[in-house]
Amino acid sequence: MVCRLVLLLALLHWLAPRSAVGAPSARDEKAAKELFARGASEYKAFHYAEALALFRQSFARVRRPNVLFNIARCEEQLGELEQAYADYARFAEIAEADNPRLAEARGKLDELRVKIPVVVKVTSLPPGADISVDGGSRILGRAPVLLRLPAGKHVLRFSLEHHSTADRALELPVGVSAELHVTLEPLVRIEIVTEPADAQIRLAGPGHEAAQGRFAAELPAGAHRFSISAPGRIPVERGYVLRPGQPLADKVVLSEVPRVSELLVESDAPGATVFVDAMPAGSTPAVRCALAPGKHQVLVEKEGLRAWRGSVDVVAGQVAQVHVHLSAEAQGPRVMTYAIVGFGVASLVSGAVFGGLALRAKSDYEERPTFAGKQSVDRDRVLADVLLGTGTVALLGAYLYHRSLSEAPQSSASVSVAAR
Repeated sequence: MVCRLVLLLALLHWLAPRSAVGAPSARDEKAAKELFARGASEYKAFHYAEALALFRQSFARVRRPNVLFNIARCEEQLGELEQAYADYARFAEIAEADNPRLAEARGKLDELRVKIPVVVKVTSLPPGADISVDGGSRILGRAPVLLRLPAGKHVLRFSLEHHSTADRALELPVGVSAELHVTLEPLVRIEIVTEPADAQIRLAGPGHEAAQGRFAAELPAGAHRFSISAPGRIPVERGYVLRPGQPLADKVVLSEVPRVSELLVESDAPGATVFVDAMPAGSTPAVRCALAPGKHQVLVEKEGLRAWRGSVDVVAGQVAQVHVHLSAEAQGPRVMTYAIVGFGVASLVSGAVFGGLALRAKSDYEERPTFAGKQSVDRDRVLADVLLGTGTVALLGAYLYHRSLSEAPQSSASVSVAAR
């Protein structure tokens, strides 16, 4: 039935427009038609080789597309798939757009692409790589090898122990052999263990999952970077350079995160400047700063108030709270103090001068007693006594006044410790 349909369609299209340049002669037309009819009979009798020869002679007389289609069918039946593919492709090129065989020819082309094997010579460095195709798990061969693959697009995967896996894409046209060579990079074993054992080890780069406590793998030779972290530990970054044939093992110990200590200084005097270890730390009413454990010197001062200075012991993981009360600075007439001291000193000096004159006048009086001389001596003596007494009283008063100023209320602070 199929053979009759082929013959009928061919005869119906015999009068179709010619694709060859120039009209064939009547003699060629008659001969081509007779050859085609004889070929159709042989095809119906399953004599594909005889039918193929007659169809080719007919096509040589008159180049009709449908004759070429039948030539391709005979070649397909005879197993000449590559030649059949080529003739189906030629038919698709020269056939009219409304030819009913055009869709069938295109379907045959798709079908033959899968059936026609393409020889691919595959090699690898180093040799011995296993080869699989298009994601399949079956190993087709081990390089070097000749593979027969269907025409079209494929992805070949190369795998070799202690070497990186490589994927190579290639497109194989029908009837054309191909060659493919792949160089596989050597892999180097690396093992990293951590302390503590719950540390996360992550290889830098996309697509890598974190390992816990131990990382063991084979990686390409070259530089690799790892991030290692654990709760309560200081995270680290480690870089390794892997060299072929040199396995690497390392143990990473993560240090504990130091417990942070803090100092909190508060004061009822806003705007006071707080110094910690001679460095400004901020202004009240509250100043908080992180410090290393140990003793620290604290100074709180504000203009017009008495400054407070003290040593505070800061404990690891705790907050040392210091509340400072700044008292008012004693406001006294300090100029008066200086004046009293100056007056006292001047009185003492003057008293000493007059005392000296009195002593000298007394000596002269003993030699030349006169009433006037006696009056002079008495006057100098009295002035000396008065001035010396006044100076002494003035200096004593200045001392007592200064002492009263120094005994005014001092600034104070209370220190407490709280858990952080």
